[in-house]
Amino acid sequence: MATRAQPIQTTRPAWRHRFDIDRIFGYLGYVILIFYSFIALFPILVVVTNSFKEQRQVFREPYALPDPISFGGYETVLLRADFLRYFLNSFVIIVVVLFLVLLCGAMAAFTLSEYRFFGNTFLNIFFALGIMIPIRLGTVSLIEIMRTLELHGTILALILVYTAWGLPITIFIMSGFMRDV
Repeated sequence: MATRAQPIQTTRPAWRHRFDIDRIFGYLGYVILIFYSFIALFPILVVVTNSFKEQRQVFREPYALPDPISFGGYETVLLRADFLRYFLNSFVIIVVVLFLVLLCGAMAAFTLSEYRFFGNTFLNIFFALGIMIPIRLGTVSLIEIMRTLELHGTILALILVYTAWGLPITIFIMSGFMRDV
């Protein structure tokens, strides 16, 4: 006749009940994240509350709640300034640049990841260097090129510069993705 198996007693050591390190570090992580969230969101809260104040009140009491609430800043931006035109210009630039960067970047990434040809490694390194070099180094020469091409101060100039600026990281990320697929 077989004997019935008894369940094994699994108890934690006594010190483990009183001092659960994993739980403490878990709570500490939450406390740190909540503290960081307050630090990150505080400037946004100050900007939003100050947007409902008069200019004098902003400089006098920047951290106080608005008393009385004023919409003068919004009136200035929406009615007196040409804000909607600026917003539309920014929207057009963003949409066109995003389309061009994704289109050209996807085609270049596919070519660099799928086909092996002479200079393939050089082009990959060239695009990786484009990520590492800051745009500020070429600002003066970009302005000179835009003046020479008579594009200075136009939307087309911004589209060309932003597209050229976004292509290296797009090609780098997409070619890595396409190699893995």
